[in-house]
Amino acid sequence: MKLKAIASILLVIFLSSSVNGKELKEIFPTKPKLNERKLKSILTIVDTLTPENIQRSVQFNSKKAKIDIFPVWYVNFLPFGEYYIKWDREKEEKKIVVIRDGTVTIKELFSTLEKKGLAYKDKENFIFQTPIYISPGASLSVEGVNWGLGAPVLVSGLLFIKDSQVFAWNLQKNHLSVMPKLTYKDYYLLGTVQPRPYIKTLKGGKLIILNSTVENLGFRGLSSSFGVSIVGWPFKKKFVENPVLYLLYSDKWHNHFGLNKLGHRFKKGETLGVIVGSDFIENFMGFFSNEADDVFLVGNLYRENYQYNIDPHDWTKNIIVAYNWIEATHKAHGVIFSRFVNGAVIENISINNHGAGIMMDRRSKSYTYKNLLINNRLGGISLLESDDNVLIDNTVLRNQDYGIFVRNSLGTYLKGNQVVHNLGFGEEVAIADLSKFTYRNFIIDKYHMAASSWNESNNF
Repeated sequence: MKLKAIASILLVIFLSSSVNGKELKEIFPTKPKLNERKLKSILTIVDTLTPENIQRSVQFNSKKAKIDIFPVWYVNFLPFGEYYIKWDREKEEKKIVVIRDGTVTIKELFSTLEKKGLAYKDKENFIFQTPIYISPGASLSVEGVNWGLGAPVLVSGLLFIKDSQVFAWNLQKNHLSVMPKLTYKDYYLLGTVQPRPYIKTLKGGKLIILNSTVENLGFRGLSSSFGVSIVGWPFKKKFVENPVLYLLYSDKWHNHFGLNKLGHRFKKGETLGVIVGSDFIENFMGFFSNEADDVFLVGNLYRENYQYNIDPHDWTKNIIVAYNWIEATHKAHGVIFSRFVNGAVIENISINNHGAGIMMDRRSKSYTYKNLLINNRLGGISLLESDDNVLIDNTVLRNQDYGIFVRNSLGTYLKGNQVVHNLGFGEEVAIADLSKFTYRNFIIDKYHMAASSWNESNNF
């Protein structure tokens, strides 16, 4: 009789559950496997990313570039129209500089544009008044100058910046374009704050920044206008609802992680971002990417950027964030990987940020290794709806809420972490019903109300 009663109860539970047998198998917690070889290969890649190695690998076009000047509306297919929507309407007299078929230095470009009244010097600063587009096969080399941007720079070729200062310039007031004090709505609504120039690298473009300072770039715009960004075209999102197309697309890219040889990433047609030994201060975001492949942020300072210090976004793959000092975001997190981002976060210091020190969000995955997370307002490390994350040898210290927070995320593996003196839980593993989050697309942002964490040799 007792067996019958138990069987009846189990049957009722099974029938009333929304989880079928296949889903149960998917969420049943199994111990994650640590791929030590992969971690070692990532660390080897980081060691190769020195300014000397990078400069040796850069391949400039040996021809002298052609410089064309067109009305802006000639190139209205380029994604920078938001810069002109409210504050500076597109008019026939507005010009854009197009660099093509070769290489030009910033001083050569300045000399050409100064004669046409499109650039001028302010003390030691080289001020450019028009948007610049570096077309495929073209290169712009910026070395040893103070480069004031009066309008956006778009990169489909190569932009190489070394030993320089890059900053947004207010052409009307003829001084540095400083961000006004932002209200909550200014972070999310378009057109509330005047645009500031930015650098955007498009699909197939290459951005190299070495030993430079980048400050005061970017604003809340329609299309990755946040400061320094690397973006692909958004066609992938159109296919995401078709599982066959999505499978065909996703399986053909990047069967292995990282570099075999640094040089081969400079081949034509491959997007690349390498930023080493540089400072990013008071930009709307310190770094942003969307659908980018092969991004390396190593040994930089990200300080007091507004929304995020580092924000690799939708479908960014093979990103390494290593040896950076990440401090004092005004609005949110120090580092956030959000929506299908895959990479590694290694030996960074993330301190005094308004949100979390490091966050994995919406099906993002990382090796999070030997980072120091200290005094962040929200907490140390967050894993939200992101399975199979590995956290090894991190120090999570004196954060103003939790140490480590795992929500709706399976297969989390923690080993050798020091999680001490945080004001909230050392580690919290939780589930949450997100169905009332109306801003989410649950076709793309699928999640399960299940979480698991395997802990080994941690100190709480």
